[in-house]
Amino acid sequence: MTAEVKPLFGGFTHQPEVVETVVEILEQMLELARSGQMNGLAMASVDYRGLCNYAIAGRVGGYALLGAMEMVKAELIANNWEQSE
Repeated sequence: MTAEVKPLFGGFTHQPEVVETVVEILEQMLELARSGQMNGLAMASVDYRGLCNYAIAGRVGGYALLGAMEMVKAELIANNWEQSE
């Protein structure tokens, strides 16, 4: 008997899988970068094992990007809070 492992609350299956929303956002960002509309990027990611990575590239100076990262941080905190209840 084989079973498909499905995580609750976005947990990790420890098996590679395509997450369509991640692919869509990356494709949108790539299109913006290729057209010259995005000049800097700061990102964090998590892989199927639960390991995290980050990347910084281009023009990332100034405080506006820090504000955007604070919004990401606030959303991550809210999502984790909801999942722990």
